[in-house]
Amino acid sequence: MNPEDILSAINKISSNTIGKLEEFSSFEWDAPSRCHMWANKDVAAHLVATLGFNLNSITMALSGNSLPGEGMPNPGTFHSTQIAPGIASRAIQLSETSLRNKTTLVKALSDIQQDFNETCKTINKSRWELKAYHPVNMLSISEMLLIVLLEVSLHTWDIFNSLQDDYVVDEESAILLVNLWKNPKANRWFIVDPSGDSPDVTPKVIDIDLGLEKKLRLTTYKGTLDIFEKADTMDLAPTTIQTSPRDFSLLITARKNLFDLIDQKKVTVEGNKKNVLMFHHWFKGT
Repeated sequence: MNPEDILSAINKISSNTIGKLEEFSSFEWDAPSRCHMWANKDVAAHLVATLGFNLNSITMALSGNSLPGEGMPNPGTFHSTQIAPGIASRAIQLSETSLRNKTTLVKALSDIQQDFNETCKTINKSRWELKAYHPVNMLSISEMLLIVLLEVSLHTWDIFNSLQDDYVVDEESAILLVNLWKNPKANRWFIVDPSGDSPDVTPKVIDIDLGLEKKLRLTTYKGTLDIFEKADTMDLAPTTIQTSPRDFSLLITARKNLFDLIDQKKVTVEGNKKNVLMFHHWFKGT
């Protein structure tokens, strides 16, 4: 995983998003996004906030400080769904107050994206592994870039797919994000306890075939779900899900329904199909 590749993908998507937002009509700006209860302008405001947060965390890490900011929780102490309401309220507040003007918001997004890029371009190879704070966990700066790539690529889809239903997740980014899906320090952010509100705690083993060199493996056991890269020495799982990196990024972040994509022939399930019935109890989105 090359941090420069991730940074390049972030900059490509961000620049394209800013250019399109500048051309938005009032209708497009206020239209509902694919994020529940968020208008497109709210998603744009969230991108300003999340880029700012991650930039601050990376800047602090570069100065030797990886402590949580004032009022922030200790890393790894809860799930993203627990702070989702607060994040949503903050985004809507921004888009209705200090960033209510489209020109002002888009300029703020452009400025923070430029600051983020310029800061990351100064990081030399030996410093990418410095630890930085994120609510999900203590992560290296290079892993933080994957979190940012998740934010910009999926929220960009939230905006533009709401207006153009054939808009897809950036392919390069979807492939890079596989490094996030299999990272146990970071993927807890969107994995829900599989025992949850369901009585089905039967152990399951599912292979995820994304058409790449390596498959992912998903296992559930005693209320714990893990996703990791399948070793070549491992036997074939009882169930295999075949799909594209683009569609998997929408599935694992709860933006698409597995069974809808099966009907659309964008997902194929081979083997024991009962193993996937609880898929949407495992992933609640981010």
